[in-house]
Amino acid sequence: MAHFDSLLPLSRRDLEFIWLLTAGWDEVGLRPASLPTKRLFLLDTVGDPSQRLAVQLGANAAGYQVIDVPAALPADRILPVVGEVADVFAVADDGDRSDAILRQDQVPVVVVQRGGGGPLHVLGHLFRWYMAGHPLRGLRVVWEGAPTATLTSWCEATGAIPLQVTQVGERDHVDPALLARLAGEGQQGQFRRLRTVPVHDVEASEPLGVRTLACTIAAVLDHTQR
Repeated sequence: MAHFDSLLPLSRRDLEFIWLLTAGWDEVGLRPASLPTKRLFLLDTVGDPSQRLAVQLGANAAGYQVIDVPAALPADRILPVVGEVADVFAVADDGDRSDAILRQDQVPVVVVQRGGGGPLHVLGHLFRWYMAGHPLRGLRVVWEGAPTATLTSWCEATGAIPLQVTQVGERDHVDPALLARLAGEGQQGQFRRLRTVPVHDVEASEPLGVRTLACTIAAVLDHTQR
């Protein structure tokens, strides 16, 4: 299992498989098949109780016991203290501790949130659209409000999916190097910036519900173990 902190390594086939796994967890109501046998250590200083609940539900369903990394544990001590007993780290932390965990390659990492969001939120939004039978080609996604990591993830999604993602604002907030990389790798969709809100299908900056995020977390943990 590699670090799950970006959508760039995922193909369209990978994304669709994750959505099918998400649908499976949704169908069974996130009921685990057995008691947790693996340990997920959570770095969480964001203080979002809904997100914390989603991590707990999703991880438990996928067979993981959720354990908090103590807030007092310094960044350079997390891996020596926890690494030998951790099966995966989940990051919902914007500080130095999460940077240190993402730099290491001893224990896999799933990013739940950094800078206000991340790839799981994009997967969750697209899951509902995909499972409703709507076409993804030409899907019009709009991002309004302050930029977060989720905006970058929406941009990444245009690499494998023929979406049209529009950032509404006065200036660009996506790294030009990412846009150049997507264009050079056969980008399937489109990312643009406008000053006014166009006609759209999905309001991307809306938060995910607890159930959808929990099912997505369970699916990603399941997928990355295969």
